[in-house]
Amino acid sequence: MAENKRQHYVPQMLLDKFSRDGKRTDVVILDGGKRIRDVGVRDQCYRDYYYGKDRVMEKAFSETGGKFAATLGDLSAAHLQSISDVEIIHLRLYVLFQRMRTVMAATGIEQMSEAALKERLRPKAEAEGIDLSSVRIRLNNAQLLALASATAGAGAIADLPVKFLLHERKVGFVISDHPVAICNQFVEHYPRLSHCYGAEGLIVKGIQFIMPVSSRVCIVMYDPQTYACGSPRSCVVVAGCHDVEVINSLQAANANKCLYYHPDHMTDR
Repeated sequence: MAENKRQHYVPQMLLDKFSRDGKRTDVVILDGGKRIRDVGVRDQCYRDYYYGKDRVMEKAFSETGGKFAATLGDLSAAHLQSISDVEIIHLRLYVLFQRMRTVMAATGIEQMSEAALKERLRPKAEAEGIDLSSVRIRLNNAQLLALASATAGAGAIADLPVKFLLHERKVGFVISDHPVAICNQFVEHYPRLSHCYGAEGLIVKGIQFIMPVSSRVCIVMYDPQTYACGSPRSCVVVAGCHDVEVINSLQAANANKCLYYHPDHMTDR
């Protein structure tokens, strides 16, 4: 079973779209800004037995990944416009689970759990003279807890419209090792709410999901009561250069360690 131990939390079929040949891409290591040319896609965004040695989750993600790729097809505007309502339902779920299957998501779950447990233990710890700041509380298989939270939240995104942003100019989209960015422009620009926690909650007004799926195409899902995006009669929207710049900045801010990009669709800046 050793050949199946390499389990990707960002699938190769997604990183392939940021490659000339489907095998190699370029990467920026954010800590220090180091750029590395021609890295193997197969060697990126994986951990040994990340989802378990029984391979149940790995097989499930492989199957849903194949369906996701088939739904997106050749990523042409005509094909994307033809995607059915049923396929859109599955696409929404894929984006949500991609958000919660990464190392970054598992780390976030672990940090929140640790903070909650320490708060619960604080009175007893103080009474016994224990300094909780010197104690680290870890979770076993935090990634599975993250996936469980995605399952619980699936119903909350069922009403989010899905749009495909298309960009055909020189500079394209990039992707990170935590590729689904969640943001909330409504909360960010609301004077009182901008100081509160929880803006990324799935049922919060103004929620947005953003995930590039190639250097030319990016999926966006959003609260339809708060935003409008293109024509209500079309799921395809032409993205401008500013849109690409903002989305790429989100990918960098949202990343764990790495950004990946198609070398033909990026400048040296």
